[in-house]
Amino acid sequence: MSAAAHDEVSARVATSGGPAAGGGTRRERARAATTEEIKDTARRLMREQQTTDITLSDIARAMGMTPPALYRYFA
Repeated sequence: MSAAAHDEVSARVATSGGPAAGGGTRRERARAATTEEIKDTARRLMREQQTTDITLSDIARAMGMTPPALYRYFA
């Protein structure tokens, strides 16, 4: 592959959000998005219920997940 062709491919990968763009793999991006969704859901529930007394079960239910599944994202 010529240097120009290599540069073109690298540029396409970088602008597509691939690993060269620092976005990680598809799995890493999905995991990061789920982690953010869990945190956003917890914050929303605390605002709605006006308390910090929420459970992982509450968060999981709101997200359509099982409570044990959340332990894959948080210890």
